[in-house]
Amino acid sequence: MTARLRRARPGSPELQALVDELADRLGRSVAVDDPLARKVCTSRHMVVPEKKPGEEETAAIAPAADAMPTRMYGEHSAADTRKTDERDPALALVGADVAALTAAQPSTCRPC
Repeated sequence: MTARLRRARPGSPELQALVDELADRLGRSVAVDDPLARKVCTSRHMVVPEKKPGEEETAAIAPAADAMPTRMYGEHSAADTRKTDERDPALALVGADVAALTAAQPSTCRPC
């Protein structure tokens, strides 16, 4: 079974800071795309297509490239957790589990 490609969320301020820091070190623009080639984050620098990265630039890219997926995965997981935290009480209100229904109701609406 093949994995379904999903659109990445827009970059957070922390991811943007990583991208901007790398762009400053390289003196060129940096873009982070998702697997569907959609922009997640871009730096504010002009594109330098005729100049290939040298050894120093390549050495600067490696640690940033290692840190970005970890940051993006953490942000994705946190967003999923928030979504679950919001969804579960709503589902409990319409479910058949009396204990979950009671726990999901606001304190002013508890059954007598």
